[in-house]
Formats: sequence, structure tokens, C-alpha cells
Amino acid sequence: MQLLVCLLLTVPVLSQSVDLTELKKVKLSGGLSVNTLYNSYNPTGADPLSYFVSGNVNVQALGTTIPVTLSYSSRKFTYSQPFSYNQIGIHPTYKWATAHIGMSNMTFSPYSLSGHQFSGVGFDLAPGRWKISTMYGRLVKAQEATETTPAAFQRTGMGFRVGWQGDKLRGGVTTFYARDNPNSVTIPVRPDTAAPFEQPTPLANLVVGINFGATLFNFLQFDVEYTNSVLERNRTITAKGALTAPAALLWHPNATAESYGAVKSTLNAVMKRTNTVIGVGYERVDPNYLTLGGYFFTNDFTNVTLNFSQPFWGGKINSSGSIGVQWDDLKNVKTSSQRRLVGNLNVIATPSPRLNLSASYSSFQAYTFINNSIQNITRLSPLEQIDTLNFTQITQNASLNAVYQLRTTESNVQSLMANVTLMGVANKQGDMVRRGQLSEIFNGTVSYSYGLPRQALTLTTGVNVMDSYISRNRFNSVGPTVGLNKAFLNNTLLAALTSSYLYATAETSTSEITNARLTLNYTALQRHNFTFLLASLWQSTQLTATGNFITATLGYTTRF
Repeated sequence: MQLLVCLLLTVPVLSQSVDLTELKKVKLSGGLSVNTLYNSYNPTGADPLSYFVSGNVNVQALGTTIPVTLSYSSRKFTYSQPFSYNQIGIHPTYKWATAHIGMSNMTFSPYSLSGHQFSGVGFDLAPGRWKISTMYGRLVKAQEATETTPAAFQRTGMGFRVGWQGDKLRGGVTTFYARDNPNSVTIPVRPDTAAPFEQPTPLANLVVGINFGATLFNFLQFDVEYTNSVLERNRTITAKGALTAPAALLWHPNATAESYGAVKSTLNAVMKRTNTVIGVGYERVDPNYLTLGGYFFTNDFTNVTLNFSQPFWGGKINSSGSIGVQWDDLKNVKTSSQRRLVGNLNVIATPSPRLNLSASYSSFQAYTFINNSIQNITRLSPLEQIDTLNFTQITQNASLNAVYQLRTTESNVQSLMANVTLMGVANKQGDMVRRGQLSEIFNGTVSYSYGLPRQALTLTTGVNVMDSYISRNRFNSVGPTVGLNKAFLNNTLLAALTSSYLYATAETSTSEITNARLTLNYTALQRHNFTFLLASLWQSTQLTATGNFITATLGYTTRF
């Protein structure tokens, strides 16, 4: 904590004279959005009618911009943590300084403060080559335990990040501290055998990180980042711990503390003569890595990647791709471990002004190794064969897109588009793919567009075909789609009507799905926008009667 306070005190404070005549030059700008939604399909029993309101106001004076944002909804959201949809935040900006007041979120690093919402104050400063960020506020609001949700302590956090960007060198340090208030919940928090969950304990967390980068020989770029997170699992324990991690040396946590590390590095070579980029990356995150500055963290893995990009034929063909391997169970303590091999290739080609092509392919292979201790113990002879429990999941995706301009004139525009997607998934046990462990999906779309620019009219029609085989069950569907777009009243009123029909067959049943959608968009005085959307869905199968579901949306948006 002493280090964090010292860093906060080192933030530069600058002063500037104010011209009082500028006080008259105050500008207001912003917007307001109101949307009402009706949904006839509501299996949860909630109110089918709901509304959403959001707005922002920007105040500009003395070279300073102060944006204020507000959002509100009548819909009730169910959540397990006390985070609110309704919020207000102010973000004033003056030259290279920006403040965040109220409800905000900031990101220092993927391994420390990473987009967590907080209620408080923060600053982003960028004087010259420096970038400085700091924040303080409430991360989580206190919440009493109920029959369906556990209690939540009030959590407060503070952080500081400073970085420097030079021509060939760059670097920075990050620190973040957060803790729960054990007295913020009036009801004693304890494990309750009658509850479907265990009540939490108050946590505390200190994260320190450092990053460094350099550009070598004018074509090599190297970057490395290391972060250490020390987490107290129960900050009410008084016994001191004995961790020697970098964050623990600055904090001296108690005996419940655990230390985690994360490292990420990249090395890229940029060859300007051929416009070739080749890079290699390495990332490792310890098992159970966690900080209180984020919502979700992927941990217990090592990832090594190789990527490239290369143009051909004077830039008419651009290719890029990557290949990587990832494995988990870094401490070899899990009953099963995985190794994943990932590769992808993307090609974009423009052989002529009328033809655009793009193709992509990706392959994902996950290897799972089961540590079967029971069979190892009960095996009578070391020569006895053990049934293989090593699984391989293979996923492959391939897609091809083509757009061909049949005609392009001032009075007539015609184009033909095609898309084909293939996906296959297989589970191998040993060297065998068992029945029911293979899935294949084919999806193809062909569409034709006919436009009359002078009449502001566009007609689109197409056909969609899908054939899938999933776990020994085959499913097919085919159906047309028709769309009509028209502008009226000097392009102030835009109308769109689309309809689609789908005939689907399965092993033992057939179904028919019809969808119709009407969209109206009207702009008045260039600032007021009204939107109306009406959608209807009819669905019938051999086993159930026809069902009709309606959704309607009415919205208003204005800018000033």
C-alpha cells in the first residue's frame, strides 16, 4: 500500500491560465434514445412490454469537454452479483487529460484491472510520451444473503498505471489493490448447510505488473509483460503469511494468501521490402490465477503461437494465418489434461474490379489425457494392456465467399453473391472415431440483388440450404428469402420488408417456419429519428399445432 500511495502522489499537477472571455463559448451537445419493446413470447411470465432509456450530454467550455451518460430500463434483470444496469457517469476531457466520475470502467492490463465496473473517480493522462491512469471507487455493492443468492461484501479498489512510449523503447508498471469490507453485511456470513451455496469470505488482492518493449534493428519488435497477483482468501485471519512473491513483499498478506503469475511476450519481424510480417508469441497463466479487477479469467494454460501475413500480386491477394499449441494442467495435479492445436488460414483476393473472393480455413484439435489411477492400481501385470482413455476432439471449419457485380450503372445495379460454409467435429478415442461422435454441417447461400438507384429501390432474393449430421441424427432445411427496400420523401423515410420460408426435415418429423419483418425508419429535421419494427414468426410441426409469435419495437432517437 505504501508503494501505491507514493505512486499516486507522483502524478504531475499542471496549471494553466483561463481566459474569462471563453466562458461565453459554452456548447452543449448530446443525444437521447427511447425504445419500447413488446414480445408476445415470454415463457418466464415477465411483463411483455418494457422500455429502455439512454442519453448523453456533452458540455464544451474553456477547451474542456464534459460528457455525462445515463441509462435506465424498466426490465428487471436477474443477477448473482450486485451490478446495476441503471447508471450515470461523467467523463470530462481537457486536452490530454480525461476524468471518469460516477459509474465507469477502466482497463490497465488483461491480468489486473480489466474492464471492471466501478463507482468512483478515475483519470487518464497522456502528457507527451507518458500515459498515466489511476482510479479509486467501489467495485461491488454490499448485498445481504437471500434464499437464492449469496451475500456480497462491499468491495473497494484503487489502481495506478504509468507507461512511457519512446521511438525504440517502451515500458510501464501497474499496481492494483482491492479489498472487501467484512462489516458491510449486517447478517453474519457463514456456511449454511440449508442453503444451496456456501456464503463467501471477505477477500483482498494486490496486483503488480511490469511491461517492457523494444524495436531492434528497425524491423524486430519485442514486448514482454509480467504480472503477479496475491489474493487473500479470508482477510479476517490475523496470522501472517510467508509468501516471497513480488506483490507479497510490498503488502505482507496473511496466511490465507496465494500467489499467481502471468507472463506474455511477443516477437514480430516486419520486412518492409516484401511487406511480410512473421511473429511468435508466448503466454503462460498460473493455475487458479485471479484478480478482483475483472469478471472472468482464463488460467492454467501455456500458449505458443506463430503467425504471418503476406500480400501477393501487387496487393490483389492478401493472406494471413497462424498456428499455435496450448496445454493446461501446468502443475500436473488434474485427473485429466488437455493439449490443443489451433491453426487458421485466411485469403482475400480481388482478381478484377467486379469480383471479390475470400476463403478461410481453421482447424482445432484438443487432446485430453486421462490419468486413470484406478486401472493403474488394479492392473495385475505390467504387460497388461489398459483401455485407452486418451480423447482427441477435431474441429475443422472452411468457408468461401464470392461477390460478383453483374452490372453497375447509374440506373441499374445487379450483383450475385454466394457463401459456402463447412464444419466438421469428430471425437477420437485412441485411433477410432466411434458412432455418434461425428458431426458435419454444410450451409450454402446464393442471393441475387437488383437495384434501381434513381428510384431508391432494391430487391433481393436468395435460397438457403443446410444439411447437418449430428450424433447419428440428420437434419436438412431449404427455403427462399425475399427482401424489398424502398426510400420515400427524399430519403427521409426508409422502408424494408423481408420474408423467408424454411422447410426442415429430421429423422422422424418435418416442420415449416415462416418469418416476416417490416422495418420503418423516418428522419425529421435531420436530428430526430423514429424507428418501428414489426416481426412475426409462424412455426408448425407434425407433433404440435401452429404457433405465432410477434415482436414489435418502437424507438426514438435525437441529437442536438
